[in-house]
Amino acid sequence: MTADINLELMRNIKSVFDPNHLLNPGKVL
Repeated sequence: MTADINLELMRNIKSVFDPNHLLNPGKVL
């Protein structure tokens, strides 16, 4: 359970710093 939460956090952090996410924030959402 905790591992899944950590993976989700890592994915969120990566998406935040992802240049594509910064250029197209609505695409991820």
